[in-house]
Amino acid sequence: MKIVQWFAFLWGCVAAGAMLFYFANWFMSPDSPLRNELLQGAAIWLLYGWPSWIILPVVLYFRRPFLSPVERAILLCPLAVAACASVFFTLP
Repeated sequence: MKIVQWFAFLWGCVAAGAMLFYFANWFMSPDSPLRNELLQGAAIWLLYGWPSWIILPVVLYFRRPFLSPVERAILLCPLAVAACASVFFTLP
């Protein structure tokens, strides 16, 4: 279970990092002709991270007696970034 937990965390960090990269480029280039593609790249990485977004809450639920509050907070970081990104996509 620990291996699944850390694999999901690492995959979530990769997906969240890629999303943040695309979002940063999207924000910094308002007149770029590739502006649409940058937002699509962020959306694709939001979708690529789905195993992590599903596995992390399940693992945290079952391992909560064995994890310290700091470990739980660290493991929830990629999920929080993905939640914020999905809310960003719903803005007009």
